[in-house]
Amino acid sequence: MTGSDQPARGAEAFSASPLLLQTVIDLVPGTLHVKDRDLRYCMVNRFFLEQWGLTRDQVIGRSHHQVFGDEHDNAVEARDREVLETGRTLPFYEVEYPSGEGGLVTLWASKVPLLDADGVVTHVLTFGLDITARREMERRLAENERLQSSLVEKALDCIVVLDAAGDVVEFNPAAEAVFGYRRDEVLGRSFAERMIPPGARERHRDGLERHLRTGERRMIGRQVRTEGMRRDGTVFPVELAVAEVVLGSRRLFTAYLRDLTAEHEAQREIARQRDMLYQSEKMAALGGLLAGVSHELNNPLSVVVGRAITLEEKLTDPRERESVQRLRMAAERCARIVRTFLAMARRSEPERAPTDLAALARNAVELTAYGARTAGIEVVLDLPDDLPTVMVDADQLVQVVVNLLVNAQQALGEIDGSRRLEVRAWHDRPQGMVHLAVRDNGPGIPAHVRTRVFEPFFTTKPVGAGTGVGLAVSHAMVEAHGGTLRVDSAPGHGAEFVVSLPVSGAVDESMPTSPAGRGAGVGSMVLVVDDEHDVADLMADCLELDGFEVERVGDGREALRRLERRRYDAVVCDVRMPGLDGPAVLRHLAERDPDQAARLVLVTGDVLGVELEAAIGDLGCVLLEKPFAPDDLRRAVRAARARGRARGRTN
Repeated sequence: MTGSDQPARGAEAFSASPLLLQTVIDLVPGTLHVKDRDLRYCMVNRFFLEQWGLTRDQVIGRSHHQVFGDEHDNAVEARDREVLETGRTLPFYEVEYPSGEGGLVTLWASKVPLLDADGVVTHVLTFGLDITARREMERRLAENERLQSSLVEKALDCIVVLDAAGDVVEFNPAAEAVFGYRRDEVLGRSFAERMIPPGARERHRDGLERHLRTGERRMIGRQVRTEGMRRDGTVFPVELAVAEVVLGSRRLFTAYLRDLTAEHEAQREIARQRDMLYQSEKMAALGGLLAGVSHELNNPLSVVVGRAITLEEKLTDPRERESVQRLRMAAERCARIVRTFLAMARRSEPERAPTDLAALARNAVELTAYGARTAGIEVVLDLPDDLPTVMVDADQLVQVVVNLLVNAQQALGEIDGSRRLEVRAWHDRPQGMVHLAVRDNGPGIPAHVRTRVFEPFFTTKPVGAGTGVGLAVSHAMVEAHGGTLRVDSAPGHGAEFVVSLPVSGAVDESMPTSPAGRGAGVGSMVLVVDDEHDVADLMADCLELDGFEVERVGDGREALRRLERRRYDAVVCDVRMPGLDGPAVLRHLAERDPDQAARLVLVTGDVLGVELEAAIGDLGCVLLEKPFAPDDLRRAVRAARARGRARGRTN
């Protein structure tokens, strides 16, 4: 045998200088013991005794089982016999023994045969190095590696590790999902070439080279917002943080990236919702303003319209009658405009009824007439009087037509020269539809825009000039009525929006507007309650001409006192009054005298609340809107009187 396989010749040393030998083996940095051929300990070192907490007297001359019992590996003596019998060294191997503290001790051990002068194996020497701490450290390192690997693999953010050349050395599943590459496709490849937009690649390379050369840390340890590029070339926003790790001579850079696409979309949605809320608040404020303005305008308008009609009825001179008629028509036009604005401000459920689309379009044109005139726009109407009715909510359809007219006026403002706006309607008998078209000779709508004009919040108007809501809402309103709203346009040839609605097939059963015969109110007493004396006087005069006997009071409390003393055939009460208003009078009567409440006519010049509308519906009282014609008032009073009498007969 030669080299490490040569058995040690050391038997003579045991007798040559035992003290010197013991001193030497005590210095060996590990456990060392020697057994004879009977497998009894004949020499142990200090580390052996300290390792197991023994004394020399407890070990020397004893066997393994006498010292340790069955606590240690039963294969110990088998290994010893193998060395004694074969004369071969057992190379280093790991073995675990119970420790005195209830744990395990891991030894890295080797057994060597000792020979006498004749080459006979006389002893076996065992050397053991305690590697328990090392194995525990390795175990913990392995656990940490598994933990880190799990964290990297399960991380929601992208983790990309680069070397000093900018090549990818690690690419976690989140990065695969975000960038669209498989891990094996990018390992060892340039990060910049695949995942940074072309315009930013040179800046990335320069920054990496400058950091390696100078140590300048512009990006290291900071969070920045930049852009990444997916496999398909899509550029998207990311949040980036870079950490540097030095492993010996190797420098690595770990990039933590978060895809901000969803965050940006959420921010855009929040901004859109905020804008919608802002627009809603503006509309709510506008509605409140319209309600107040309408109330203030409707009272004097009621007086002007009523007095003009009364005067017109009394005059016999044709020229004077014509002058008064013009005054009445102008006042009625003002009243229609106010009524249309008021209807647009109301927040009530849609109420569909047979409607003349031509008349509705004329009202919308009146609302937008001032803007057309000031912009020099010629408005041409082709609205037949014999169109069949359509079943719609007139308030909503007025909004639709007004929106189309305003959009057309804004489009015409972009051109020089002649400006023309046409509004026409026709009946398509084969299809059973009525069509209303709004056409302008403006710049037209490009094809790529035309396909999106009905999308919510899509607009080509500058900031402050439009919200992109009008056409989308109009389209939804028309479709909700079973109709369609389409656009036909070409650049330079104007645009035409066409509303198509199905014919209702219903007969207009509304009450005739011709005045009833005089004297229908003879023998009936009416109480008029209104804080506006001119309006109260007008209502009294109109009713007295019809034969009614009228009493007037200026507030709700006085009205209730009158109603306690006597019963009236009808009570006409304004909704909005200081002190006790019309709704309060209605509630008092409903609790105290339901028969009298049924004879109530509520007169309003602004928006009704939902609760009041519900109460009116439950009690069956009559609602009259300002401004009204004298015959409207007379019919309302006669209807209230008839309802009260019918209730009295049934009770």
